[in-house]
Formats: sequence, C-alpha cells, structure tokens
Amino acid sequence: MPKVHLKQSFIENPPLPTNDKAKVQYFDDRIPGFILEVTRTGKATYYLRYRDKSNRIRQARLGSTDSLGLEQAREKARVMRSQAQMGFNPPEQPEKIKSTPTFKEFALEKYIPYVKSYKRSWEYDQQTIEKRMMSRRSFFMALMSSSLLMGSTLIELPLVGCFVSMSLIILTIYV
Repeated sequence: MPKVHLKQSFIENPPLPTNDKAKVQYFDDRIPGFILEVTRTGKATYYLRYRDKSNRIRQARLGSTDSLGLEQAREKARVMRSQAQMGFNPPEQPEKIKSTPTFKEFALEKYIPYVKSYKRSWEYDQQTIEKRMMSRRSFFMALMSSSLLMGSTLIELPLVGCFVSMSLIILTIYV
C-alpha cells in the first residue's frame, strides 16, 4: 500500500501488481483516504476510504479512470469526505433521496389522513392542496410570487429530507 503523489501521467500508466497479487492500492499524499486501485489486467479505479459516524472504516467506489479524470475524482472525494465528516453516509444518500416522498405523496398519504382525525375542516385543506398546490401552474406561481421562498430554498429542502417543513411553509402561504 504505497503512498504516492498521484499525477495524470501516473494514472495513465500505473505500475501493475507483482508477486501473484490480484491488485495494488496507491494512496494519494494530498487527500487522506483517496486511493487508486490497479488490478493485474491494468484496470484502475478510484476509491475513498473514510470513517462513518459509527467510527467504522468504509470504502466507497468513486469511478474508473476511464470515466473519471484525476481532478474530478479528487473533487468527488473531497465532497464525500466532507459528507462523511458531517455524519452522512455518502453511498446511502442517493437511495435516501429516492425513498423520500414527493409533496403529493406526503400530502395524500400522511397529511390528509392525519388531519382527518382531529380537524373538522379537513375537506377544505384537501381541496386547497389539490387545487392550489398540486397543479404545476399554481405551484410555480406561488413560488415566484412568495417572499418566503427565495432562491433555491424550496429545492434544497427535499434533498435534506424536510418535506414536513416544506409542506408547513407552503401551507402557511395559502392558509
């Protein structure tokens, strides 16, 4: 596990493993945990080794050298490292985003059944959501005219999993 200064010339022609080893890992001296793994066949892949929030060592694949340049891989490694230090598990982030419900799913499956249990005017809420928030035109009109939602605030909320907060903000605009 040699530590080297990775350069583009090194990436293009990396030394192959010797002595019946299947692969060799070259660690970058600039970014801790940034690895170039070279197999016997000459295929090279970028990896990032990091510690998760449980203090376990994890290794995430960044991409092959054919599809990712050295600087792109370093930038991706920096981002993943900072996410890991903040307590996120970088490989799970895309799955978490995909599993997060849309506003329509949240409103129809969670919010409406909840307000039915205690609010007599739940039908008014349902009509307001369907007429004013579910149609694209009214949603974007509210987005453009609202002083509460400036810039990319609304876009950033679903990425961190705050659909409840987003719905409360939108409900306060209309109600």
